[in-house]
Amino acid sequence: MAARTWIAVVLGCAVWFVYIKWFAPIPPPVAPQPQQTTAQVQVDPKSPITEPAQGVFAAVPEGNTLLGFSDLKQEVKFSAAGGKIASITLPEYRQTIKKDSDAIHTISPSENNQALGTYFSNPELAELSKAEYVLSDKGPTKVFSAQRGTVSIRKEYSRGTTPFSLTSTITIESKDSKKDLGYLMIPVGGNNLVHDINVPIQSWEVVWDQNDKVSRVTVDSIEANEVHQGNTRWLAFGNRYFATTIVNKSETNPDVVVGSEGVFKGGYFRFPIRLKEGKNSATYQIDIYSGPKITEQLESVPGMKALIDYGMFSSLA
Repeated sequence: MAARTWIAVVLGCAVWFVYIKWFAPIPPPVAPQPQQTTAQVQVDPKSPITEPAQGVFAAVPEGNTLLGFSDLKQEVKFSAAGGKIASITLPEYRQTIKKDSDAIHTISPSENNQALGTYFSNPELAELSKAEYVLSDKGPTKVFSAQRGTVSIRKEYSRGTTPFSLTSTITIESKDSKKDLGYLMIPVGGNNLVHDINVPIQSWEVVWDQNDKVSRVTVDSIEANEVHQGNTRWLAFGNRYFATTIVNKSETNPDVVVGSEGVFKGGYFRFPIRLKEGKNSATYQIDIYSGPKITEQLESVPGMKALIDYGMFSSLA
């Protein structure tokens, strides 16, 4: 009996060693923390404009004014064009181990300009995806608003309650009698990205949680659009170490659509815009997590720690 026990212990240690050496999702080296305090920042409005992708998810040109939030963990910049998040940077993390390496960008104008934008299936509302929004800076909350014809949209952004998180509330108001305004679409994904299993920071994939089941697909496997329906909790796009996740906090349940359009590949929430009788507006709320895949952080959202893919060791982990 003692011999069997020792054999079991040795085998267990061997499995653990193999997992730690070759499978554990260890983030890239952390750069020295910059000495800064929480503040609002204003950045150069003359940032390069990405060439637009074809189709609905065309890139949004950057506006003249970019404002944001900044702390030691996350820097968020907003664009007046589209009233959207323009970029998210993680100052603590670098692209490589070199000291002068660029910081990690989970959202950037060059790779995923479309991510976290607001798009519409109704052609009459398409202009609201890239219109110039008016900014109302209300302390800890950034409010962007725009109007086209009889429809207006208001977007509010504020810091989340946990690191690397934001909250966003989107209100769509119509001044005519139309009750069906099509779909509101919020994408996560990127342009010209591949899934390279040998380069963890380029192992791009889409992951989502529906009906308490987590599904994932690599960008190389994405072809035609696929609609997934059910009780949707969250949708994420990322690599082995980092991810941007949108979490549904609305009364309205969104579909998850995974697919490609032009050079863009990823997934998006698809909310129906249906105005209730006696109402002239609809409101949608999402939480946004954009940062490293750290278990302690991911556990703040039910089921989101499944973003970390342990592969064949999932049960053991």
